[in-house]
Amino acid sequence: MAHFFASRLKKLEARKVKPSVVRGSVVRFTPEGRVLGPVPPRPCMAVTTWPSDEAWSQALRRQQAELTQRP
Repeated sequence: MAHFFASRLKKLEARKVKPSVVRGSVVRFTPEGRVLGPVPPRPCMAVTTWPSDEAWSQALRRQQAELTQRP
């Protein structure tokens, strides 16, 4: 795989093509599903933002209790 990238880079450098700029967009959610901040107009990555380790732990325990109580 590294050989492929090395040869591709060599071709691009020979053509003097500028590298493309990738602008990654992220939309952040609370554990409850609320959106934090604006949602980008283009495709984006959804990330859950946990306020603290304790909040993450409580949400995980709540989810596990719900999953184990189902028939």
